[in-house]
Amino acid sequence: MNSLKRFLLIGLALCLASPVFAGKPTNRSTEPGAKSAQVEMIERYALAASMADYGESTKNPVVLLAAAQVMKDAGLGPEADEDSARILESAMRSAGTNLKLRSLITAEMRRQGVRGNVRGPAKRVNRLEPSGMAEHDVRFLAGERAAVYVKSRESSRFKVSVYDENGNLVTARDGMDRECMVQWTPDWDGLFTIEVDNKEQGAELAYLMLTN
Repeated sequence: MNSLKRFLLIGLALCLASPVFAGKPTNRSTEPGAKSAQVEMIERYALAASMADYGESTKNPVVLLAAAQVMKDAGLGPEADEDSARILESAMRSAGTNLKLRSLITAEMRRQGVRGNVRGPAKRVNRLEPSGMAEHDVRFLAGERAAVYVKSRESSRFKVSVYDENGNLVTARDGMDRECMVQWTPDWDGLFTIEVDNKEQGAELAYLMLTN
């Protein structure tokens, strides 16, 4: 009898562990994928945006200048170039009468004005109603790091969630300090749905989204 019980328990455990009972698999690998040049560009933009926010809050022209350089060199194209130009203008205002800093900022303005753009990650700009939600379908490749970066134009509360084609939640994160970055590595080539959820009940959410 004891042997029979042991056999039945082992069989039940194997059945519960099988894919039939586990449901559809989630398209997220446990292994870190290869980081593409596009993901590195998105990470550089995110770093520059954080530096710019800190520079604005502290009125630090040195940090703002460095942020503009990183953002420009990320190579994300015209919209990022416009952001970089705005950061340089803010750096110039913060520099005040410091002639050395103003000279450095002016030199960077000239450098950025003559450089061309490099094709980079896909960019999407959208605006959500209060408590609104938007979905973006993006295809990512197996074994390669996937990255999604969302930057709001105003101080807003929002959330970014990613689902695979089976409806499984792959990753999710709340926007902090007007920005949010999520990364994962797909197990197979597949379509993912990126949800951006405006958590503000009384304000719209205007945002930029970058994906590789």
